[in-house]
Amino acid sequence: MAARVDPGSREIAAIARKARSVASACSVGNDLCNRAACRSKLGQWETVIEDCNVVLNLRPKYSKARLRRLILLTRLDDHVWVGG
Repeated sequence: MAARVDPGSREIAAIARKARSVASACSVGNDLCNRAACRSKLGQWETVIEDCNVVLNLRPKYSKARLRRLILLTRLDDHVWVGG
């Protein structure tokens, strides 16, 4: 709305670019986290960890990606120790 009032403002343009960037990162993070959930159910463990790592690079505090990666790493660690 501020851009409509003062379309030539560099400050407003910079804020608008940042807002679009954050929205895009959130969308990509959600998509990758959902893809990781699907791949987890398919047993594609390495790609789940990769997807979660990409999400966490974009959004370091995204709890779903952190939890999904933690659960998977715990399961893989248990699998190794059990001898599977």
